[in-house]
Amino acid sequence: MPLTRIDVTDAISPDRRSALADALHQAAMETIGITADNRHQVVSVHRAGDVIADKRFMDLDRGPEQVFVQITLRRGRSPQAKRDLYARIAELAAANAGIDPRNILVSLVETDSADWSFGAGRAQLLDAAAAGRGTP
Repeated sequence: MPLTRIDVTDAISPDRRSALADALHQAAMETIGITADNRHQVVSVHRAGDVIADKRFMDLDRGPEQVFVQITLRRGRSPQAKRDLYARIAELAAANAGIDPRNILVSLVETDSADWSFGAGRAQLLDAAAAGRGTP
């Protein structure tokens, strides 16, 4: 965890999409304590006309290269850690993928340990807590 869904317009090349995914993971490692091996991302590409975002919402003057990021993670990060995450995502996406920070919408979805199974039909986070091991 977390599970990161990245939706982009087809104006963003495959190389830039890869750099964006790397930037998102790096930002999560640096700001909210995600480990290097804890990477679960889905990148979906959409035709520009299939992504609808008001270009003036929040006075951001967005361009055509829209990026929507939804990060599902366990609850517990402070508001400041979330602010730091958003800022670092914008910084790294601009530097590494050439994405204008005004075009990046980020949404966090917080869950509890019981809401995750990483495979094999098990609730690994609940199992770890029951065994007194904390979060794997």
